[in-house]
Amino acid sequence: MTELAIGLVGFGWMGRRHTEAYQRLPHHFPEAPVPRLEVVAEVDPDLRAAASALGYRRAVEAWQEVIADQRVDAVSIATPNWLHREVAVAAATAGRHIWLEKPAGRDLADARAIAAAVAAAGVATVVGFDLRFAPCIRRAREIVAAGELGEIHSVRAAFLTDYAADPAAPHGWRFRRDLAGSGALGDLMAHLVDLSRFLVGEIVAVGATCTTVVPERPAPDDPGRMIPVENEDQVVAVARFAGGATGQLEASRVAPGRRSEISIELTGSDGALSWRFDRLNELRVAGRPSAAPSGWTRRHADGSFPGYAAFQPAPGLPMGYDDLKVLGAHELCRAVAGEAGIAPVADAVRTAAVLAAMEGSPSAERPRAVEYD
Repeated sequence: MTELAIGLVGFGWMGRRHTEAYQRLPHHFPEAPVPRLEVVAEVDPDLRAAASALGYRRAVEAWQEVIADQRVDAVSIATPNWLHREVAVAAATAGRHIWLEKPAGRDLADARAIAAAVAAAGVATVVGFDLRFAPCIRRAREIVAAGELGEIHSVRAAFLTDYAADPAAPHGWRFRRDLAGSGALGDLMAHLVDLSRFLVGEIVAVGATCTTVVPERPAPDDPGRMIPVENEDQVVAVARFAGGATGQLEASRVAPGRRSEISIELTGSDGALSWRFDRLNELRVAGRPSAAPSGWTRRHADGSFPGYAAFQPAPGLPMGYDDLKVLGAHELCRAVAGEAGIAPVADAVRTAAVLAAMEGSPSAERPRAVEYD
């Protein structure tokens, strides 16, 4: 296949990131199929006009038209959570390959329904757990797999933001269970669970304390009317991994002063590594105290790190978030070609199972087993 015809559902901020990733793909991966922007579905007429201006051949209001278009090879789904299941199942049933933003639906049932439809249709999938694509995270996984850290015994991870820290911020779909499902669990903790699983292995038991810090918020159309918040603002969790490691994971959407602060640190019998999202291209690694050099050393991404050379010719030149979306588009092309991908929907189901166990646990002090099947 030399060309990949793309349908997009949802031309909000994330839909535009998908569009840009497709447009940039030939510049970074000239061997990949060239994406053709075939059709976009968006309810907002101004956004439909903007999508047409950016190169889509057709812009429609109903997402069903994207799925029905026989010219479309793959569908990007960049909608809010409550539409993921319906659109993804329809796309898979129609034989369309899928790039789906995380989480895979509102809950574990949604994720399993999507995965079942994908398995029945045999289509390729990529889920937008973008941190998996970062060259430093790919290198960290190689370091762990090679045994450089020895036996991993501790995982610490956090995703802290302040987008909902202001109690006067209006109510919206992210605070409604029927539309978003969970709150900080699906929005933020999902990344930490997925990243931890990607680096260390399966989580077999979890305990979590979920808290709604702001219990009600003003209605968008009437600040004097308050609407209850139906899901959690923050989560503190402990985890036990199949290999014996323990984890401490924290996610919050109400942390003043924190923007998109993501971090993970692994500690093993022979060393440790740490990574922060705001230092995307830097991995810190330490050996045993007796090793030389002692303490932390910084490893800047270079051409030996998976994916980096497609963007920069030398170490020290930064990559950014939008580059991770290009890597996601490339993952879709690889999956369509039959190659084993690193972010299929089956993995999103397993992450959803961990989140479900967190939500169902009585507290962080009382862990429960993760039920994957």
